[in-house]
Amino acid sequence: MQALISMGFSYSAIEHYDKAIECYQKQLQIADQIQDHRNIAEAFRNIGIVYRQQGDYHKAIQSHQQYLEVARQIEYAIGEGTALNELAMDFYL
Repeated sequence: MQALISMGFSYSAIEHYDKAIECYQKQLQIADQIQDHRNIAEAFRNIGIVYRQQGDYHKAIQSHQQYLEVARQIEYAIGEGTALNELAMDFYL
């Protein structure tokens, strides 16, 4: 899964956003299959960041709200704080 995250980050850095989202969606799919809730949350975060980079704030907000929901469900306090920060950035921009 770490390889997908790294590839997504790399694609995002060179502005290949569609490929970055593909990597993060695969991360989400695998994390869901193995019930890795922290990686599910982080996949939603990563997808939201890419949408924000594209200027699609509506989709960024949706993804970051899902990140917040999962973080709260699993009592992932750092994730909850990060999700709130991501949402603040989505609304600010």
